[in-house]
Amino acid sequence: MAVTQGALMPAIPTVVRRGAAYYWRRRLPAGLAESKRSATLVMALRTRDPRRARFLATQLNAVADRYLFPAFMTEPRLTHQQMQTIFRQVFARHLDKLEAVVAREKQESDFNPEESERSGRVMGWVFRLLESRGPKIAALDATAVAAMRADNLSEAEISEVGAMLGLVTRRGDLADPAARVEAIVRDAGGEPTPINIALARQTIYGAIAEANFESARRHDGRREETAALVTSVLGERIEETHVGAEPPNFGNRRAADSPHAAVVRPQTNGQTIGASGAPPRLDDHPIIVLGEKLIAKNSKGAWDVKTQRQARQIYRLLARLLHENQVFDIASIRQSHFAALEGLLCSVATSYGKSPHDNDRSIAELRAIGAAKPAAERGVQPGTLNRHLTFLGQLLAFIRGQGESLDAGIDLSLLRGKNRGRGRHKRATLDSGELTRIFQLACFVGCAGWDGGEAFTPGPLLFHRALYFAIVLLYYSGCRREEICGLAVEDIRDFEIKTRRGQTEAWPCLMIRPNSHRRLKNSQSVRVIPLHPEAIRLGFIP
Repeated sequence: MAVTQGALMPAIPTVVRRGAAYYWRRRLPAGLAESKRSATLVMALRTRDPRRARFLATQLNAVADRYLFPAFMTEPRLTHQQMQTIFRQVFARHLDKLEAVVAREKQESDFNPEESERSGRVMGWVFRLLESRGPKIAALDATAVAAMRADNLSEAEISEVGAMLGLVTRRGDLADPAARVEAIVRDAGGEPTPINIALARQTIYGAIAEANFESARRHDGRREETAALVTSVLGERIEETHVGAEPPNFGNRRAADSPHAAVVRPQTNGQTIGASGAPPRLDDHPIIVLGEKLIAKNSKGAWDVKTQRQARQIYRLLARLLHENQVFDIASIRQSHFAALEGLLCSVATSYGKSPHDNDRSIAELRAIGAAKPAAERGVQPGTLNRHLTFLGQLLAFIRGQGESLDAGIDLSLLRGKNRGRGRHKRATLDSGELTRIFQLACFVGCAGWDGGEAFTPGPLLFHRALYFAIVLLYYSGCRREEICGLAVEDIRDFEIKTRRGQTEAWPCLMIRPNSHRRLKNSQSVRVIPLHPEAIRLGFIP
């Protein structure tokens, strides 16, 4: 089987392509550069093969890091938390500024909301290009144009992005002046070194871009915090109205013919009781009962363990929300209950679901945990929200198939979030400093032992185990973490690949395919990846 180069290749770090040839490019430390014009070292790799270029660049980077950048690599760097602080401050400041500008524009008789929203999209893309390319080389190239078209920008808007990008780069009107950026770095607890200034500027560009993209807040009135505020105010009013009285019943009337309807008796001492005289248990809620039936049905091939866990999580959360509002039967569920669930998901901490304790926490506890977090650490991502709604849509279809009566006004598509950009751009790549710290862990330079925390405790031992090779393969292959950690022995085998001279030779490859250990994200993820020579040199192939 021949592994050939696809039509599109991922970007190669520190490598640029000019025509059909590849060049290695690294910026020199300030102490080695004689002037700004000589601050970049460029070397022709003399190859048109992207795989060969990636291999050569890796070797050159290793030499450069060892001999040219030792002092640079040990400079105090902004931590991830400090960069998040900078992003949060700049994002909030620019968001407030834009909302104030639009609020003032709305008072004018000639206000054009479409023009104002278009301006936000244009400036958002200007600063996104500044963030991703840097102010020196940011340009409207084919990749940028394709990304903007995928984001539904018109050709006129794309042309305007190019014009505005040229304008701000010529004027030098880029976010904040140097003194202001230094102050921002100091306020975040960092040292204003050249690399920290560069990291801060990149973060500032990204924050301003995201603030511009939040046009729905300014023009459509859709503010995530408003839903949480409304829920809080209504909850306070309910508590004030029912002080000393029975709690309100939001719909415990049941369809008499429902096979999943527990007998609900009149309230006693403010509590709804079941046939046994006790309040209905959460685990007996029909959403959980029917949800478990659907999970059991789909567990036979359609849903793996991870999918079952994700479905069970959202079913239990909906059941808890309904249970705490005393909605105990399917016929009483309304669109407003799903809207309340969407509001809850927008107010919980972004880490919701990672702790097993989240399944046992009350709605109030989940809201309180989310409220204690900064705005940037609240609310699930649009993709996660849509995944939850997909599971709920499948449950509603299953419920209808069981003969249950559902309100015809329920439409989950009205609650779906909008994903912006490609998934590969949502997670930042590791920089050289982070990679250096990873490969200085005890499991790479010498650890105390094999078991438990000994693998991360400095010592004289070195084990070429899964912990060692998984990180090496992640670095050299660019695969997802689950893809590498779920490899089986039979997934590593020799394939015939083409060499630079057009010949073929047997070469060990990684077969990324579904197996008994894990699934794949989609069918396009099935692929064959040649094993990097460095992994072979380190002894991955016995």
